[in-house]
Amino acid sequence: MTRENIAFEINEVVIGHDPKSEFIKYNLNLTIRGLGKNSVQMKLTFVPPHPFAINMPENKTIKATSITQAYVKLNKFLNSYNFQMRAED
Repeated sequence: MTRENIAFEINEVVIGHDPKSEFIKYNLNLTIRGLGKNSVQMKLTFVPPHPFAINMPENKTIKATSITQAYVKLNKFLNSYNFQMRAED
């Protein structure tokens, strides 16, 4: 991806919480390109330590056509490991 195509880019922190009081943390890089079918891309990088008995992926890339669709896919990814998104304190 070339720098000229990037319309917006931001770095965030995503925190996941499960009912057993375990937390996970991912650094998220959200990039929106000006053109293209999947113009929204999220790159997730896991921040250790791993939760007990769950091996979370170190890296994950989510591609979508809109920001809303990207966050829905992020939520489905976290739910597949029984985590829910939580706001950072």
